[in-house]
Amino acid sequence: MAISIPEHLHTGNAENYKMSIRLCSDGLSFSGYNPSESGSFFYGEATYDRSKSYIAWLKDLFFENDFFNYPFAAIQVLYLSSRYTLVPNLVLKDKEEEAFLSFTLSGSTQKGIRNAVRGEEMTVVFDMPEDIYEFCARSLLNPTFVHHLVPFLSVWKKRSAQSIPKHMYVYIHGADLDIVCYDQGRLLFANSFPFQDTTDIIYFILYAWRQNGMDQKKDLLLLDAPKLLRSELQQILSSFIFKMESIGIPTEFYLLGSGTDRAPLDLLYLSICE
Repeated sequence: MAISIPEHLHTGNAENYKMSIRLCSDGLSFSGYNPSESGSFFYGEATYDRSKSYIAWLKDLFFENDFFNYPFAAIQVLYLSSRYTLVPNLVLKDKEEEAFLSFTLSGSTQKGIRNAVRGEEMTVVFDMPEDIYEFCARSLLNPTFVHHLVPFLSVWKKRSAQSIPKHMYVYIHGADLDIVCYDQGRLLFANSFPFQDTTDIIYFILYAWRQNGMDQKKDLLLLDAPKLLRSELQQILSSFIFKMESIGIPTEFYLLGSGTDRAPLDLLYLSICE
């Protein structure tokens, strides 16, 4: 499957661009931009062909689109997964990723990866399939692997620190939702849940709201979801939570260029936070 990229991007100037690749169960999306050139942002995506294994599809995609092998200034691989845990830096030693994941998660642990969280004394530890990790590590130029929650955490912490009410952030993607709660910049709660329908989402939000002692009149729910789902959730939740907003796009995103309106929020946050 051939993917179109901007005509102005080629091997001769790729070293000026920063590239991000987002891997999720539905396929792959990517973005890139030149930090010194306003409006240079571009975005593209490819849908997973389920007649193949994910790794076979990924290999074919890279083979058919050689720009993934360009010598970019930096390249980050954003991996979406509910298989993660937050570990205090004081207790996490070298090469203990798999041990923590085996203890906290059910199922076999694969390639363990760690990401420090800016502004926090903690690390996000997550795993990804060994074959996908090894293929990306071999095929891309010095990639950095990032869990999808990490770009959000520092931005949400900063936003919450500037506000007295508690904040709950709900990010819905695919068949999973992430819930993160803050009290004036202090992380209270972070977890991800699979869901099947709207009822599941409502249950998880209200359960976390109650568990974190949030006030239905004073505290704020910030939500990102596909448009129709977001509208439905806001309508139902308005009976229980009085203050709701969309998570929204920080103004910095609009300076990147066209395509930001189509890109997933986690990919955009990664561009800002790198």
